[in-house]
Amino acid sequence: MQADTAALQGEILERKGQAESAIQAYERNLDTDAPPGRRQQALQAGATALAQARARAQEQVSQARNAIEQDKAAAQTVLQAKAGELAAEIVRTVLQPVATVVSGPAGGIL
Repeated sequence: MQADTAALQGEILERKGQAESAIQAYERNLDTDAPPGRRQQALQAGATALAQARARAQEQVSQARNAIEQDKAAAQTVLQAKAGELAAEIVRTVLQPVATVVSGPAGGIL
């Protein structure tokens, strides 16, 4: 009876997405005087829950990496545009005094 309760609890927790708690429930079956078949089921269920949790975690990591790459690409685009604007401003600032001297009020120095 205790083994059945632990197995049912593990299944419920697994369906709720609580893999760690489900594994703990399955492990309780290993601590009881459950028959060997029930223990084997508990081990397999725990392994399945763990594999599913790992797969979900890997998917989340993959999604996070994709989001980071998209953010990186967007940031690079903005940065390149800003760098172009700054370069143009620097060129204008550096060349402006030269243009003033060449075509200044005195008719030009050169």
